[in-house]
Amino acid sequence: MKRIVFICCCILLYAFTAQGAVQGTEVQYPAGDTVLKGYLAFDDSIQG
Repeated sequence: MKRIVFICCCILLYAFTAQGAVQGTEVQYPAGDTVLKGYLAFDDSIQG
């Protein structure tokens, strides 16, 4: 039982450290005569 609790704690701690800063913005783009809206999400820590 202690082993299961330890493994669950390790998994939760790893999940919290793996979060990145994701930025998002709404974009508009044309498709023929129609202007469409979309959502662009990206990780701001990656260059290029």
